[in-house]
Amino acid sequence: MVSLMVIGMTSLVLWLARQVARHEQGLRDAEHALIDERLLLEAVLEASGAGIYFKDTEHRFVRVSPSLSKRFGFDDSAEVIGKTDADFFPTEDARAFREDERWLFSEGVPVLNAEERQTWPDGSETWAETTKLPIRGPDGAIIGLVGMSFDITARKRAEERLTLSETQKLESLSALAGGVAHDFNNLLVGVLGNASLALSELPENSPTRSTVHEILAAGERMAKLAREMLVYSGRGRFVMQPLDLSGTVAEVTRLLAAVIPAHIRLQLERHEPALPLVNGDEAQVRQVIAALITNAVEAVGDASGVITITTGSVRADRDYLRGFKPDGLPQGNYVFVSIADSGTGIGREAQERIFEPFFTTKFTGRGLGLAALLGSVRGHSGGVKVESELGHGAKFTVVFPAASAPPEPARGGDVAPTSKAGTVLIADDDSIVRTVTASMLERAGFSVLSAKDGSEAIDLFRNRSAEIVAVVLDLVMPGRSGEDVLEEIHTLRTDVPVLLCSGYSEHEHVGNGTATNALVSFIAKPYTSEALVGKLQEMLARTLR
Repeated sequence: MVSLMVIGMTSLVLWLARQVARHEQGLRDAEHALIDERLLLEAVLEASGAGIYFKDTEHRFVRVSPSLSKRFGFDDSAEVIGKTDADFFPTEDARAFREDERWLFSEGVPVLNAEERQTWPDGSETWAETTKLPIRGPDGAIIGLVGMSFDITARKRAEERLTLSETQKLESLSALAGGVAHDFNNLLVGVLGNASLALSELPENSPTRSTVHEILAAGERMAKLAREMLVYSGRGRFVMQPLDLSGTVAEVTRLLAAVIPAHIRLQLERHEPALPLVNGDEAQVRQVIAALITNAVEAVGDASGVITITTGSVRADRDYLRGFKPDGLPQGNYVFVSIADSGTGIGREAQERIFEPFFTTKFTGRGLGLAALLGSVRGHSGGVKVESELGHGAKFTVVFPAASAPPEPARGGDVAPTSKAGTVLIADDDSIVRTVTASMLERAGFSVLSAKDGSEAIDLFRNRSAEIVAVVLDLVMPGRSGEDVLEEIHTLRTDVPVLLCSGYSEHEHVGNGTATNALVSFIAKPYTSEALVGKLQEMLARTLR
């Protein structure tokens, strides 16, 4: 009996031993399988080129992939555990990463395909496309996050090269437009000047007067086109003064509200009760706002819709300014106006070309279009950005630098013209301009000396300064520029009035240091006989006071 019990116990022990052995083997197999799966997963992750990391809700690294730990400067991933982004990245970058993660932890909203600039401990700089997903515990509470970061530096550099190429192309077009407009304005001085002189000699009942009037009208239309080309080039004719952008926007909106269709509602919003002033040409700024509102009305079309016009101020950093044209706007304080419509939206391809000269999505073109608008904004040192998706409307945002201090008001005022005559020195490299300007002045009773360049003008003035009562000076000449001649003339004689003239804007030259005062004034080309003589006599009247 005892023997049978011993045999039974032995069998049971052996059976249990076999079961334990099988279980242990199963655990070993499972452990090996897990190890194999982990190695396989790590191999796949490393091969993907992604930097993988896990963080807790305190933004501390819990685990990182080997490739990422090496970027941090460690061979062992364990050395990264417990650290945060602030231990590896510059303060600005680390703060941006943490803000994304705070939003994720508080709202549970994933961060998808965010582009991040990364400056590593070794000083290298890369760009990454990062996705961050929340990790939840058994009770559904967020206990951390997993991040996947893909290096897109090559793509970003390619985009930057493309952007640079586009910028260079637009700058070339801009320079071409400005140069053509400048030469065009010189020619128009001849057209408008000679036509106005001819008109003054014709009897009132002459049938030729109507023909000359047609020439003047055509010349004015050509001058308008030249002005539009200068605006596109950023060298338009600006009269800068302090502006309240919100007030200007409100006034333009009120005027347009009376003429837009009844099914479209204009909604004006102001983010702040009082905005900083901007330095701008009021007429140009009004035109920019009106053009964008008109475009929005056309985008809404016959459907009922809303156009929202918003003003505000912003401390613009690099991220905010991304996407604005022209590229490279400096960081700083800006005042903005945005016009958002509920229309059909703008496709990606059209967005990429929307600021090109003569590009339009309408059936017929309308001149330089948004290219001229961009030129006007660029002339104010500002920028414009379009955001849109097909079927979801479009929003245009224009930013202007906030004025640090209001510019000094222009001197002068209404001054009675004088009939004082004398000798006027004309300096211009264009023979047509010299000839017609001389005719205008001689008709008004002045004697004229002409110089074809800056050096000749200085020589004539040095030799005959006693008889010269005023100088009409072109600012853009080969060799010695108008600015050089002006400085030299006022070194020789400080009391002579100088009337500067150019096919470019007064603002451009004043910005370069050619200030205007009682002895220095400006007239834009093309000018008529009445405008030139009137301006000159006004300056002479000031010098007699």
